[in-house]
Amino acid sequence: MPMTSTATLEHQLTRDLGTLEDRASDERLMRDLYRALANNALAKRGDDGHLSLSWQRAEDIVNTLRTARGLSPLEGLAQSGGEGALTERAREILERLGWTARPRDTGEHDERHESAGESPPPADPAPPEWERRAHEEAEASRHTPPKL
Repeated sequence: MPMTSTATLEHQLTRDLGTLEDRASDERLMRDLYRALANNALAKRGDDGHLSLSWQRAEDIVNTLRTARGLSPLEGLAQSGGEGALTERAREILERLGWTARPRDTGEHDERHESAGESPPPADPAPPEWERRAHEEAEASRHTPPKL
């Protein structure tokens, strides 16, 4: 049996979570689901393979579920703490949807880890005016002959 692709598993997970409809307004449950999705290996009952979501990708999935119901996204979920925690409520929901979650082995590379993609490096902020002026003056003094 060929291993189910991570893209297929992620699509199935998103589709299954979409059946929660009215539960999307329960912010505590959505935070619990974020923590269960992040730092865990997720497996769909009956499929071969697993899915490991980055913290950002787990946040994106939870917020997509909320915005599809006309609810505002939960800001700052990624890196909010508790990633990998599996509350009883989150475990029950995942199991009811046919998913299991187990701690992800972070000791080695997991080729099934799905991230939000590469982030560009942060833009270099413009230097403060005093610094720019100081550099200009220093450069100008390099080209001025010394006074005797």
